Amino acid sequence: MTEERINVLNTIVHHRLMVQRALQEVIQNLERRSLVHDASKFEEAEFDGFARINRVAREHPYGSAEYRASLKAEEPTLERHYAANSHHPEHWDAAEHNVGTTMMGLLDLMEMTCDWWAAWKVYDGQRAPGKRCSWMENVEKQRQRFLETGVLSREQWFVVDQMAWLLQPGRFKP
Repeated sequence: MTEERINVLNTIVHHRLMVQRALQEVIQNLERRSLVHDASKFEEAEFDGFARINRVAREHPYGSAEYRASLKAEEPTLERHYAANSHHPEHWDAAEHNVGTTMMGLLDLMEMTCDWWAAWKVYDGQRAPGKRCSWMENVEKQRQRFLETGVLSREQWFVVDQMAWLLQPGRFKP
């Protein structure tokens, strides 16, 4: 093997190792997020409010009048929660940044979509089969919710759509 071929081989191997190192950093960041996700809900200032929201969410579908009323009644709890958790679009004040969309990054968008999936799986899964919606219908409800506010950009929705596709039932076994 010539010296040039050895140099190329070394460069390729080194590049692959650096990509692995970078991906491991991303994975570790996502693992950390999975461990601390919504930890603020266990704090005294949020727990009782979320207990009330949880009861309504188990009885009424996402987006129903009853569900929306429970959120309205718990605005102080939600405001505190959003302020403490960057994976919620409401965490970001787009007006403060002088833009129409949030400043959410890739990892926030990924966690947000996983949060939506988990809520759909847990709450919708407790309903009678005729009262459930599909995962993609749930994503569409979220799209309508945030299209009204213009809080997520087309590029951010592209990330959400890719994550939603990955989380489709049958593709992913929890």
